[in-house]
Amino acid sequence: MTKRTLYMVALAILLLPFLRAVPAVASGDKIVPHVVNGLDSVANLTYRTKFDITNLGPDPSTPITKVTVLFRKTDGTPWTLATDQGTVSEVPLNLGAYQTIRITTLGNGLFAHGYVIVRNLEATTVYAEDYEVAITVYYEVLSGNNVVETVSVPLGHPTVTWGFPVEIDSSKNLGTGFAIADLSGATNQISLQLWQATTPTSNPATDASGSNPPSFSLNANEKQARMLTEFFPNATKFK
Repeated sequence: MTKRTLYMVALAILLLPFLRAVPAVASGDKIVPHVVNGLDSVANLTYRTKFDITNLGPDPSTPITKVTVLFRKTDGTPWTLATDQGTVSEVPLNLGAYQTIRITTLGNGLFAHGYVIVRNLEATTVYAEDYEVAITVYYEVLSGNNVVETVSVPLGHPTVTWGFPVEIDSSKNLGTGFAIADLSGATNQISLQLWQATTPTSNPATDASGSNPPSFSLNANEKQARMLTEFFPNATKFK
């Protein structure tokens, strides 16, 4: 081992106490932008949402105790609904190392939708896995007491620009919808751009948004669930 390498190892060891002395910030929020629950009386189908939340931290001496699951209506106000954790608008978590909790809405009442904030007020550390949670969401569709469909959708992190895959085929009644929540505390204008996959894939995608790309506004803390065909009615067969 060279002297330079020895100096680098010593520096790394000495830096750790100083890094841990820096004031930590909260781990932050994660968002489930679409939560569904209740009976669709037209289709005679019931919807419910399940959340699996896992403590990724490996240290048994540092359980997660400052994470709360907050249910929100489409306007951002607290949403009280029946779950397997009680009839609540929020669920505080207490999770040991690698522990998982499942929270399930019960599907009671008429169909409604909103969103969920998983608020993590645990302090960050120099280790990325400390006090971090993983979230998996499942949407269940029931006919009577029988589950006829289960769908899981990856979560998107709060961001300014985000993309997602799209497929539309009106002849097969196939469409793409999306849910979006404004967490900025102010009204925001949302612009949509549609990119068509082309062959060969080495070429740039084709901008199918038109000369005047559609947009819509979201109020502070508002959530909307929309279909892309509302904004791109001519995209009857698209990928």
